[in-house]
Amino acid sequence: MPADVLLERAGPLGDALDRRLVAVVDGVAGWDGAALVDTAVEGSGFAWLARTFGLSSFDVDVLAVALAPELDARYERAFALLQEDATRGRPTVDAVLTLLCANADERSACRARFGADGPLRRHELIELVADPREAASPDRARYVVVAPRIVDALIGDRGGDERLAAAARVRAADQLTGLTERITPRAVWADLVLPEDTTAMLREICAAVAGRERVLGRWGFAEKLSRGTGIAALFSGPPGTGKTMAAEVVAGELGLGLYRIDLARVVDKYIGETEKNLKRVFAAAESADAVLLFDEADVIVGKRSEVRDAHDRYANLEIGYLLQAMESYRGLAILGTNLRHHLDEAFVRRLAFAVHFPFPDEPSRRLIWAQIWPGRAPLSDDVDVVLLAQRYPLGGGNIKNCALAAAYLAGDGPIRMRHVLWAVRREYQKMGKQLSEAEFQP
Repeated sequence: MPADVLLERAGPLGDALDRRLVAVVDGVAGWDGAALVDTAVEGSGFAWLARTFGLSSFDVDVLAVALAPELDARYERAFALLQEDATRGRPTVDAVLTLLCANADERSACRARFGADGPLRRHELIELVADPREAASPDRARYVVVAPRIVDALIGDRGGDERLAAAARVRAADQLTGLTERITPRAVWADLVLPEDTTAMLREICAAVAGRERVLGRWGFAEKLSRGTGIAALFSGPPGTGKTMAAEVVAGELGLGLYRIDLARVVDKYIGETEKNLKRVFAAAESADAVLLFDEADVIVGKRSEVRDAHDRYANLEIGYLLQAMESYRGLAILGTNLRHHLDEAFVRRLAFAVHFPFPDEPSRRLIWAQIWPGRAPLSDDVDVVLLAQRYPLGGGNIKNCALAAAYLAGDGPIRMRHVLWAVRREYQKMGKQLSEAEFQP
């Protein structure tokens, strides 16, 4: 959007910044302490930044001040006057603090917002760039430069908010990769073979996420809730019953990315490290528009233990932190577990949804066997899905493994019953179970 439109949509930024500069440069009254940018203005890119990256009013004003020379060349002259150096046409950290803070105490407190852990630098919205003449200068003497992608998104010809959203999602996705596995949602509702009530609950989860802004915001339910407003769900059931596939379907229905977090990897033996790992995941996910699937949830959300030592106390704190983070997370967080009875009941009661995935009965297994084969696969007519479902009580994940193994065994095809039976034999061996030879005959 053109600079004048940006200024208009951000509120009276130009006038406010002019008055602030005059007051500081001339040393006259006029500094009123009010924020430069009104983030409540509908459609403002600054408001989107604040909401997406958790920026304070001060942080947004820092972006506005640093962006000013990109909007109007006269601000280069103004910053040169402010810093008493004709070559300094951009604001340094000290100059920004002088403009935005009323006194020395406030400047000292706000200096931390420029730290590496602050949201402006953590999300790479700004860079602190040294003057080439002073390469070893401290942070306070460095120029505050808005990241190019943010400048482009804010003052481009069109699509600013969309480009901001895309840039934020890409950056957040990169940050998520360290502790997560990205899953591209491919499964659709027709792929799920579940009881009718289980499928209905999954659709209710989709409706809750899609309607969150309407219900909590416009209808005011957020004002009635004492705890967080996040939507968290528990997916429980034996291995291979469709929990991950269901998460794929939900993410695909919502048009969101899906990230699987193996809690066994996140949990750290060192006190306090687990909480740091979880904090990293949720901080990145806030900007990624992501559905989070926490696998092996019983690793961290087991029944709370009696506090006997510091490790027990910190383990219980980790459970509390995870619950608090899920309750405040603006997306959807899913806990997956094979061991529902191992979970702390007080924790489960605070989740919005608890979905059970039962082991498939014979009719369900028959349908899974019938649907597992791609349309282009050369499947022989002798493959008897009725016999397979009746004779071998396998979960959906095991059936998928068998079908894939049989396809490899078939070479150039077709896939025959003998290939499938051999694949079933190997699957049972993998599970540590033995069947008689007669049970593997067609």
